[in-house]
Amino acid sequence: MRKLRFILLSLYILLILGLVLLPAVTGADPEGALIWFAMLGLNLGLQVIFVLVPAREADLKPVARRRLLAPVLGGAFLMALLMIGLGLSLFELFRIDDNGWAVILLLAPLSWLFWGGLFWALTVGRDNYHVVRKLFGWILSGTLLQLLATIPSHFIVTRRPGCLVGLLSGWGLVAGLFVLVWAFGPGVAILFWAETIKRRQGHCPGCGYDLRGLDRLRCPECGRPFTLREVRMTVADMAAGATVTAVTAHAGASPGGVTRTANPRSRLIAILIVASLLAVLGCGGLLVAFLIRICL
Repeated sequence: MRKLRFILLSLYILLILGLVLLPAVTGADPEGALIWFAMLGLNLGLQVIFVLVPAREADLKPVARRRLLAPVLGGAFLMALLMIGLGLSLFELFRIDDNGWAVILLLAPLSWLFWGGLFWALTVGRDNYHVVRKLFGWILSGTLLQLLATIPSHFIVTRRPGCLVGLLSGWGLVAGLFVLVWAFGPGVAILFWAETIKRRQGHCPGCGYDLRGLDRLRCPECGRPFTLREVRMTVADMAAGATVTAVTAHAGASPGGVTRTANPRSRLIAILIVASLLAVLGCGGLLVAFLIRICL
């Protein structure tokens, strides 16, 4: 697993470099390159927001749900994008022309609200890591299903006679590939996050579940048996449901008093989050302006 993480990280870096250099290699015009970098910036911004906003080295326990709002809204946006892309492909495949755009305009906010509500419900009683992993699984599954429907539709309609055939299904294919590229970043980040959680005291080596307070040596989350030595705990630790080391480390304090210490990573994470939000807003504005221009 350790080697796989670094192999996937290397592939991810190569993918991003390739996407950055693609306009120069293909000789794209300035307007096309601007749109390309706007889409890439939006994609990377959504990746950072999805992972870094909820990612904090804390105990695996339910947290304030407001901290999970960013990945929920971002995940809902991606699922709505997949639904719109699927709708465009199916409209062209089945030659649905009447009121097609009206349906799409109605589908976009309804899909976002539906998936936002569903993802928000999944955060109840869950910790940050398991919420992000669950949302990522839903989005990745939706991406693969959307591409399974969109790719054949695009090949079918492009073989029809006429002008601009395959345009709508092509946009649907772009939507699926956009989310597929997005999934690469959070997927690699979750692998590293999971490895960090597995090594923590008092947590399951298999899934990272908090084992303190259990009455048996088996993880209730994944069913993996464990030994006290393996998770660096004693019988008293399990019975008490916490350890002095874990409690003081989580509070940033010494056993004699609870005084928080500064996290050297917090400023960097805050800067990355703000930069990502600005990137999402800026790139999204550029894309909206471009779409308004071509539509009008």
